[in-house]
Amino acid sequence: MISTLHDLSARGPVRVARHALVRAVPVPHWRYAALVALVAGFAHDLVHGRIGAPALAAQLDDQASALVPPASGFVAWSVIQVVMIGYGLAQLGEGQRRVAAYDRVSRIIVLIAALSSLRLSMLMQGELWITAAVSVSIAVAAAVAYLRVHREIVAERASAWVGVPFSLLLGWTTMLAISALDATITRAGCPSPAPAVMLLAVAAVGVIYLGLHLRDFVLPALVAWLVTAICATNLLPPMVGTGALLAGALCAIVAIVIAATRFSPTRPVASPSPSQRSRRA
Repeated sequence: MISTLHDLSARGPVRVARHALVRAVPVPHWRYAALVALVAGFAHDLVHGRIGAPALAAQLDDQASALVPPASGFVAWSVIQVVMIGYGLAQLGEGQRRVAAYDRVSRIIVLIAALSSLRLSMLMQGELWITAAVSVSIAVAAAVAYLRVHREIVAERASAWVGVPFSLLLGWTTMLAISALDATITRAGCPSPAPAVMLLAVAAVGVIYLGLHLRDFVLPALVAWLVTAICATNLLPPMVGTGALLAGALCAIVAIVIAATRFSPTRPVASPSPSQRSRRA
């Protein structure tokens, strides 16, 4: 094959121009801030436990909260933190720099990490109402981040795996928020188990709604496990125990249904038989 001078001159500059137009996309600064905040929050959590400072579980348990997550639940929190750090590293990848979903939640991640460290610091003061207020604020911020990420996933502007860390984060922070609220109500002098049941009901309804609306099975699955674990490790009043078992069962059923329908293979449409084709003809 013989190439003319015109062909060679056309190919060379075009190739050079194409390569010149491809520029590395810079990583937004808030993504680095989110990763640093996640690592710092995890380190603060480890140091807080090593120095023998009062733990959140112990404080809630001392205030006679019926909805304290078990020890295995607090181990799960460490796993969730590691998952979030993995998310923070993944968002810096070269192939992820054009995904705008990360930028929509970077500032919220920094806020959640700061509030979590503030809550650990406030445990030294023993002010339960501050712990409850901060815990609710963390859960609200986690819900905002969850909705923003899943909105991007529904619009197919982000991969489905991006939503998993935020589903875990929202499930855990929701359980801690209702535990802190229950402890605050109990400390205020309300011996009735009705507030605990109401908190469980509101949390279960919200989790089930989000799971069904966004086709997310991770969130109800985690809440189902946490609620069931509370029943298994605590001596609960009959009313609270029944409500917790019911809430856990409903969340588990919803998680199973969503997972089954989401990952089930679609059935191919049956083509008409030759006899049916001849009849139509």
